[in-house]
Amino acid sequence: MEITPELPHFHQTKIREFIRSSTFAPFALSFIFIAILAIFYWVMLPVGTIQHPDEYLTLDRTHSFVIRDDFLTVYSSNRPTFKKPPLQYWISAYLIRQGADLELALRFPSFLFGILTLINVGILAYLLYPTNPWVAPAAIALLAGSFSFWSSNMSALLDSGAMLFSTMAITSCLLAFSRPRWWYLVALSAGLAAIQKAPVPLLLAAGMVLFAFASKKYHQIDFRAAFLNRHFWIAAGLMLAAVLFWPALQWIRFGPESFQEAYVNQMVERFSPFSQLSEARRSWHTVLLSSEALLRIPAILALLVLPWVLRRMDLLPLPFLLVAFAIATVFSSGYVSPRYSLIFLPLLMAALAVVLIKVLPGRALPLLVIAALALSTGGPARSAKALGLLRSNHEKYVQLLQSVAKSLRENETLIVCRAAPGGSRIPAGAISYFASKGRPYEEYRSPETFGALMRNGSVTPPYRGVCHAKTFEELKPLLNGYQIVEESNGYVHWIAH
Repeated sequence: MEITPELPHFHQTKIREFIRSSTFAPFALSFIFIAILAIFYWVMLPVGTIQHPDEYLTLDRTHSFVIRDDFLTVYSSNRPTFKKPPLQYWISAYLIRQGADLELALRFPSFLFGILTLINVGILAYLLYPTNPWVAPAAIALLAGSFSFWSSNMSALLDSGAMLFSTMAITSCLLAFSRPRWWYLVALSAGLAAIQKAPVPLLLAAGMVLFAFASKKYHQIDFRAAFLNRHFWIAAGLMLAAVLFWPALQWIRFGPESFQEAYVNQMVERFSPFSQLSEARRSWHTVLLSSEALLRIPAILALLVLPWVLRRMDLLPLPFLLVAFAIATVFSSGYVSPRYSLIFLPLLMAALAVVLIKVLPGRALPLLVIAALALSTGGPARSAKALGLLRSNHEKYVQLLQSVAKSLRENETLIVCRAAPGGSRIPAGAISYFASKGRPYEEYRSPETFGALMRNGSVTPPYRGVCHAKTFEELKPLLNGYQIVEESNGYVHWIAH
């Protein structure tokens, strides 16, 4: 007779206690809800095509790891680039090499980061208000109701990863104030973020520490216990090493210009009020609300009053982080995308869930309000059509670009005219992926600059190019004879000798 081994009595007791506890039902509901959403969106990953110009940059950079054996250099337009680190491109490239569907491979990292963020927001909400564990599924439902949340998770963009690692840092930093071993998770989140998009968790953790210290007379955080211990200093050293690893490696291999492009151009100048960048700017409220005013305005208000509602002044650093971001957006010189506010979205939804459950009377009213807000921008379950996965403004150019690649000869210089009338510009990543055959290409920007390149021998014939017909009219006088090979959707495939 087969004997089934039994769990030790201690573990059986603990399991029974957990099942009977007040946390079991809300935690079980949270798990089931997240599992259903994960299955629902997993099936949708290969549907349609990528859309955003930056998704084509992800495609191009990921493809560079597929066709090259150099896993320590990110290539964009088949030249080394230092704008973004490689973690997400590594994941997608691995999946493509294993034979995965292209759209699934490109979207999977964002999808994975999004599902993990749903778990994290439940933990964060429970940490804020542990006396009522129903805040966990409430925060998960509110976050899952956000359109921008799923739009990012079902894309090949990098913002879902930044959102996850930022939320990890905020959650673990709150824990570390009383339990220093959690500093290691702060370090891990900052290190992963630094090789996924940007070391935002380092700034968030530093901001929380500084503001907690500045407001120390209002709360009881024991700074000696939190910081004067080996866990804090070991974690700080590990975090610094992890954050500096990729930029230091690129500096060693390519020189200081790599750091200039990655950190000065992409981060400092974007938010600096003194930068000379001439990019279109968005208002701070456009960035914060991201076309979800009905959901986000109550959430912002909830975060601002959270410490007083809970009578926990140790939470004062949380609204400070959002206020600091809003101020940085107001004074920024460069383009700050509404997608950047995703790093605060889980915190906002956790605060909203906590305040609604804490302030609203009874059980039914908080449930109804949370459900209404979760459904205000379309609800947690969205179709591929609603997410815009089925329409593409750029797919119509693919056949022409593939024709260019098929015709491109070894001795020809590929010329690309990037300028085009509004709405018809082909993303650089699409040109590189579909037309370049893995080779660098030259860009035509103006008659003056291109004429100078021709005269100094930087570009040499024979040429093969793709230009919008309007821009090609500017280029024609510089060519010593040309021939139009193909015309499609306003673009011209041409050759010249």
